[in-house]
Amino acid sequence: MNADLVPVPSQLLERLSAVGVDVARVLQLDVASLAALHAPNLGEALKKLARYKRLVCPEEIGIEIVDGEARIRFEWTLAEEQVPLLIVDGAFATVVAIARRGTGRPMVPRRVELARRLEAAGTTYQELLDEVRRQSARRLLANTNLDAGEVAFLLGFEELNSFTRAFHAWEGTTPTRWRESDNIRT
Repeated sequence: MNADLVPVPSQLLERLSAVGVDVARVLQLDVASLAALHAPNLGEALKKLARYKRLVCPEEIGIEIVDGEARIRFEWTLAEEQVPLLIVDGAFATVVAIARRGTGRPMVPRRVELARRLEAAGTTYQELLDEVRRQSARRLLANTNLDAGEVAFLLGFEELNSFTRAFHAWEGTTPTRWRESDNIRT
């Protein structure tokens, strides 16, 4: 069992079920997410998530409320290099999922601040996403036996054709041909 996964008491499962949480999926949640889902409101959920994340992993979550808007910052305290963007996106997606599940309402994160910072850095979110997808595709094709359709799914492409076109634009060949060539070593 992972260090941050804990057995869930039946009483907690009953309380979570009473507020609409699919308890069949609870066993897939880490202790920080469970604590957040047990909070009485979204503000407390964010505080609990931040507190428990500090306890179970080298991750700190900073929360600042400005004009009724929560600004959330993640910091991986032991990271010696830039944290991969997929991890950052996953962390934000977790917060949004907890907010949606806890409030029962749709939550849409704003990327205004991110867009401004990216523009100042001379890039866009789409360019970063494409680069992360390219690197991840190369790594998955080189180091796993996943077929191209599975890689496409993991990278968020809705169709294999879309992934194949994107990969061909990046590498000048199809994923299958790239895997079969010596490109995987470079």
